[in-house]
Amino acid sequence: MPIIQIIHKFSISLTKYYIKVKRREYEIPDFSDYCPICSSSNCARFHGYYYRPVVTKEGMYYKDFPIMRYKCRNNGNKGLKHVTFSLLPHELIPYVKYSVEFIFKILFDIYVNDLSEKSALDIISQLCNEEVLSIGPVSVYNFKSLILNSIDKLNISGFYDEIKYLMNSPDRVKLFVLYLYEIHPVRAPSDYGYDFYKAHGFYKTNSPFLFGTPSQFRK
Repeated sequence: MPIIQIIHKFSISLTKYYIKVKRREYEIPDFSDYCPICSSSNCARFHGYYYRPVVTKEGMYYKDFPIMRYKCRNNGNKGLKHVTFSLLPHELIPYVKYSVEFIFKILFDIYVNDLSEKSALDIISQLCNEEVLSIGPVSVYNFKSLILNSIDKLNISGFYDEIKYLMNSPDRVKLFVLYLYEIHPVRAPSDYGYDFYKAHGFYKTNSPFLFGTPSQFRK
């Protein structure tokens, strides 16, 4: 069943969200006024959950993290191929189990604190349970590639002209990590990704994601 992913900013942490959903204590967001797929009202209905692995910024691993799904009843555009959409918490990345903050924590130690990859991963291993310990050099390489792709998106879109200085720098990963932690220390890196998503029209324009590529943009 074709599905699109949209970013949703929940008001609680990933861990609290997980607990509340498991206890059936979380209020399901209402999309009755606007369906992200066909744009009509009184269309989208909650359609349960799908489950995926998630590693929080604290290193907590959930193998069955619930992601809310909704079904479009096609009250609007009948020609759309997508039938359902899901709400991805803004701290998460499509098809990546590690949260945005977890990834930036590792990259900060490597690129800003000048730790070796081994030392940075050793620190992480002291915080995480065994399921997370499979992380290694290949994962770090993928994290770096993710950030480089994000920088390219910022460059193409012109979002935040104030960071143009880092776009072509050989140290752009380090500069970008520093920018998010030092220029915007109160807000988390995932909040920056949410700003990007919102600035490009949110789900009403099927906005691109800053971190990662959602299902609707994958071939």
